[in-house]
Amino acid sequence: MVKSLLKKLCLRLLLMLPNDRIYAFHNVSSHPAIELTSRKLDTQAFFSFIRRHGPYIPLEEMGQPKRPSGRAAVTFDDGLEDVYTIAYPFLRQENVPFTIFVLSDKLDQPGYLTTAQLLELAKDPLVTIGSHGTDHTRLGRADRDKQRHELLASKEKLEALLGRPCLFFAYPFGSYNEITLELMRGAGYRLAYAVRGRPLLPGNHSDPYTIPRLSIDDSTLVYYDH
Repeated sequence: MVKSLLKKLCLRLLLMLPNDRIYAFHNVSSHPAIELTSRKLDTQAFFSFIRRHGPYIPLEEMGQPKRPSGRAAVTFDDGLEDVYTIAYPFLRQENVPFTIFVLSDKLDQPGYLTTAQLLELAKDPLVTIGSHGTDHTRLGRADRDKQRHELLASKEKLEALLGRPCLFFAYPFGSYNEITLELMRGAGYRLAYAVRGRPLLPGNHSDPYTIPRLSIDDSTLVYYDH
């Protein structure tokens, strides 16, 4: 209880400082048709959160010099179907840019985006598509060959589908190690994102392959929603 209160207090203090924030969402329904992740957020809570926590800029503009701090970016991990059915219509209405980190081998499987949905999303200037690997492997525990496959095979598949470079990667479970970072530097990605439960404080994200995000779901909302 005390530890939880201290964590909440520390995060509140951090979020009061001038900083940028990258929010990571998964399901934006507490009761998705198919259970694929424990990271769920009630739909109305998602809408309310987005309306309160801007202004928003595209993910790729985060960290650019001479830009005012205090901006936020929206990301979704896994490429779940409700990004298209629930989040996308709302974010388009609100004119909020966002990035989807797609599991390339999960496309067209129940509960995930279809290829047709992904292609439609990719046509919208508000939407950026990144990779989340092929099958949600915890990279920090995988051997070099598996990690290389996750980074390169997912990138190649998405680039072939979209006809454009795939420059952004999000680590499944936020997991990576020194091998991951070594491979990442040669894989052709521009930026890669973890989940570290902290905002982008000035001078706090010099490594382009370990950029932190704030994971938002029903269990963590209390820490960030203020």
